[in-house]
Amino acid sequence: MLGDRGVPGSPKVQEALLPLLSPAQKQVFNYVAWAGEHSSPYNGPDPTKAAEVINLLKNTTDQIAYGVLKPEEAAKQFRQQAESILAQGK
Repeated sequence: MLGDRGVPGSPKVQEALLPLLSPAQKQVFNYVAWAGEHSSPYNGPDPTKAAEVINLLKNTTDQIAYGVLKPEEAAKQFRQQAESILAQGK
């Protein structure tokens, strides 16, 4: 089936198939190899409740920007609230 169902995951199989591929298939194999070399490892999904923490961060930075909170106070408050939110997601 060569590369009809996609590029095999094994580099040894990819190398063995390379001489048998059409020019278009070779281009796909080369692109997948290029993408693999220029990608970083996946760190997994964000933790549960991450969207709420991101929202909290935006609100906190807005409060700093408008002079409602001092940065030191905001950092302490953000940390406490973020830890509380993330604890609920466990």
